[in-house]
Amino acid sequence: MRLILFLVGFMVTMSVVGQTLGRTVTEDYTAGFEKPGSVYEIPEYMGEPVPVAILSIGVSEEILAQYPELGDYRVGLGLSNITVAFMEETF
Repeated sequence: MRLILFLVGFMVTMSVVGQTLGRTVTEDYTAGFEKPGSVYEIPEYMGEPVPVAILSIGVSEEILAQYPELGDYRVGLGLSNITVAFMEETF
């Protein structure tokens, strides 16, 4: 009985001490270029339209042929898909 109480007490003590010793602390400093900004703060472009080429990086045509619902739901949103979605939203 004493052995069981000792083991339970030892395990509780080690778990409390282990959690305290393994803590990670990060700094709160934020540089000027890291401060949050919104894309919507950029003024609207009033000049002549400029053609833009966006490379498609992501799900291949073979995968889309096997799983057409991926294309319907734009699964695999990469940089190109996010850019196209933003352009569709703003123009």
